[in-house]
Amino acid sequence: MSHYVFVYGSLRRGFGNHRILDDSKYIGVAYTRPEWKMVDLGAYPGDLGAYPGVVPGKGRITGEIYEVDDDTFLRLDRLESHPSYYRREEIDVYSFAPDVPAPVKVWMYVFQSRDVRRFEEVESGDWSAHRNVPTYSTLP
Repeated sequence: MSHYVFVYGSLRRGFGNHRILDDSKYIGVAYTRPEWKMVDLGAYPGDLGAYPGVVPGKGRITGEIYEVDDDTFLRLDRLESHPSYYRREEIDVYSFAPDVPAPVKVWMYVFQSRDVRRFEEVESGDWSAHRNVPTYSTLP
């Protein structure tokens, strides 16, 4: 069985965790409804670099859609510590690709802590732009 996932941080092209998606089908760049807030959670223990979290809010998040198989889906759950650290939630996203019908139902990992006041907000909602990492999917 296949699943659509929407990735917005370290799983995007140009970041270290993207290797998990190497064998998955890239669908395209997409964005959420303006119902979310992205925060910079800082460096991950073990010096794997900074990473974001998304919680309910009023902003739009930019990311990438991938079609993944069951094994990759489980690997993503383990990486995101679902459901304790991030919780997988089904949402609608809108692709910039003209051949992808809108909306697309995808799974997105939502940060579990609702008290994110101590973290810097990523106002653009685009982790690649925030970290100055050029990717194939960074929007102008």
